[in-house]
Amino acid sequence: MGGRGKVGQISGELTAFNMPSSVPVPVPAGLLATAREYDLDVETLLAKGGVPALQAEARREFRERNRDVIEANRAHIEKYGTFGQRHGVFRPR
Repeated sequence: MGGRGKVGQISGELTAFNMPSSVPVPVPAGLLATAREYDLDVETLLAKGGVPALQAEARREFRERNRDVIEANRAHIEKYGTFGQRHGVFRPR
């Protein structure tokens, strides 16, 4: 049968792929701006888990940077309730 050799046998030369060193990944502009503001390593996060990983890290960084404000807001709501609760729109918890 022809000069093809054994079918199914892969040459060692074919195991190395010539993959591009970078691949464009669409990232929402707002998320990219936030990531740059927080000085996140965008390329590494995208390589590890794509846009969801970048979103998760941006959320984590936001919560960390604003922890005091978030806790103060929660304490205020615990003490006074929400606007709707104070004005009878919603029942208290």
